[in-house]
This record gives sequence, C-alpha cells and structure tokens, in this order.
Amino acid sequence: MLWLTGRRFAPAELDELERRWAKLGHRPKLYLRKEGDVAEFCGWKICVDKCGLDAHTAVPDVPRLLKNVGYSTAKEAVAAAANGDGDAFARIIGPALLARAGSIAEKVPTIARWLVKVSQHLGTRHNISDEEFSRDDVFKMGTDDMAELLPEFWCNDDPERLCCVRYERFVSKIQRDISNAIATGGIRAESRLAIRHGWVKTESEWCAFASCLEAVSVGTSDADFRAIVPPGMMA
Repeated sequence: MLWLTGRRFAPAELDELERRWAKLGHRPKLYLRKEGDVAEFCGWKICVDKCGLDAHTAVPDVPRLLKNVGYSTAKEAVAAAANGDGDAFARIIGPALLARAGSIAEKVPTIARWLVKVSQHLGTRHNISDEEFSRDDVFKMGTDDMAELLPEFWCNDDPERLCCVRYERFVSKIQRDISNAIATGGIRAESRLAIRHGWVKTESEWCAFASCLEAVSVGTSDADFRAIVPPGMMA
C-alpha cells in the first residue's frame, strides 16, 4: 500500500477523503498504489516500493514528453511555421526544448542531451547561438516551462534579479547537470530507472533506444522517430 504522512491508508479511508474533498467542491483523484506501481503527481511519475513513494525515482513523464516534443500549439510557433519564418520559429521552439531538457537532466541525461542537441541544431540552421537568447525569449516560454528551467534555489527569488540573469547561464546549468549525471550514474542508472517506470523491459532495450536517438534531429519524420521508440513506450 501507499504510505502517506507516516501511516497507511485503507481503500475505505481514501474513499472517505475523496468524499470530503468533493463536498468542498473539488474533484480529487485518489488512487491506492502498491509496491511495483507508478504513481503520478502533476505530470511527474514516482515509483512505489514497499515503503511508499520512492522520491529518488521522481521524474517528469518521459514517454509523454517524447510523444509531444515534436509538436507545438503556441500561436507564435504556428504562425512562424505558416509564414516560413525559420528564425522566429527557432527562437520560440529552442528555449522550450531546453526547458524540457532541464527538467530531466539529472535523471534521464541521454534524452536531455539529445534535446539540447536538437535545440542547438535548430539554432545553428538559423544562425542563433545560446548566448543570443535574451530574457524575453525565456519569459515567452510560459510559467510552466520557465519553472522547469530555473534552478530550484532561484524559484522564489526577486523577479528583478531574474530579469538580469542571462539565458546562457541556464543553458550552462543544464549542460552541467547532464554531464554530472552521466559521470556519476551513466546510462546503466538511467536504464534501471527506465525499467522501474515501465518504459522498457531490459537495459539493452533502453541502451539501443538511446543510441538510435542520436541520429534523430531537425527534419526527421514522425514515423522514423516512432520507429526507434521501444514498443508500448509512447502508447
């Protein structure tokens, strides 16, 4: 069973909690998770062991990230694509890719590294470097992406201070996080995490996917991308 606040909740207790929240006008989704299950909270996935939530396994929903990373509903990006304005498109999409890389850099560094590579490839095609992204480009990402990109110890900082921080520093932090994660855990730690989350069944399957991912870049078709994804991962 899932342990919460130091005690075990029975199914009937979860039902009672749900009824109380509903009475207050909320529509909660409370589920009982057992050892071996994967819980979800605000788009993050967390594995459950015999003691409850294993905080060390908490990571954004990587399959959903991969499923959606090739698409954007941002009106500016849609307009840029429709107008054939590659420079504007790169400036909008590049920061969003890096924000996603930042959110998984410490746990899934090979995919994070690939996202950074795609962002930089996109910038290279349109003569845009990481250093050229301004604070305005960062703020255009929206609150959610911005929160993922900001170092945790700055999240509650003075907005005026944030306005003075150059975008390149965020990129450097992401790259450091990726390098540190690869140096300390390597792909084996990442593949074990992938197995626990149910993304793949074996370490070799994850390693093969990570290797094939290196060949995917700007211009790769959706069909070719999905062809290298492990079966069921993006279902």
